[in-house]
Amino acid sequence: MRDSVATALNGTITINDTAKKTEDFTAYAINSDSVITLIEVNGDNTTNVVANYFTTPGSGIAKGGLLTPLRTLGHNKFSAITLSSGQVIGVK
Repeated sequence: MRDSVATALNGTITINDTAKKTEDFTAYAINSDSVITLIEVNGDNTTNVVANYFTTPGSGIAKGGLLTPLRTLGHNKFSAITLSSGQVIGVK
């Protein structure tokens, strides 16, 4: 996975609106100051795990951050994201 995140061998998609984006990604690169309101993993569309990635869910994350799945929690891939503001790059 490290090589694919570092080089984006399988492509990237810019997510820059507030609609839920359902697609598998190995990482999210934060391209501008953003607020992420939903993160789903492993295709489970019933559980929002955003609180596992932020100490204060609903607050912003600064440009330049990188989110990768928490494998220690069994998160193998991101499968959906919703923003209330900002822009992230989904890395395939």
